[in-house]
Amino acid sequence: MIMEHSDAIKKLASQTRYTEYELRQLFRVYATMVREALVSGQDVHINGIGKLINKLCKPKKGRNPKTGEAITIPAKRRIRFKACTSLEMAMRAAGNPLKEDPLARFGLKEKDDGKVRRRV
Repeated sequence: MIMEHSDAIKKLASQTRYTEYELRQLFRVYATMVREALVSGQDVHINGIGKLINKLCKPKKGRNPKTGEAITIPAKRRIRFKACTSLEMAMRAAGNPLKEDPLARFGLKEKDDGKVRRRV
């Protein structure tokens, strides 16, 4: 299940005294501030959720798949998310269905004979 932006706005509006219009404006301004901070190279801490970290990835060596020619992939900045401890503990307590059934993640299932077969 996915919580959409509009669902979050409606839920917040029902639990606070703000209108949906005001909350949409607030989120727009907040998203702009976060985006500007990340573009400028700052990390962004969100209390109770975690932090968005600017990470500089080193240049890599690669190959052009058409010609096989060696090329250098330039360094990039990437955004990484690190969850706070309380969120990680809550997620562990809720359980992780992907860990319980690793084959379901890839659309596979195990037969009674122990062989792994594709789900039809």
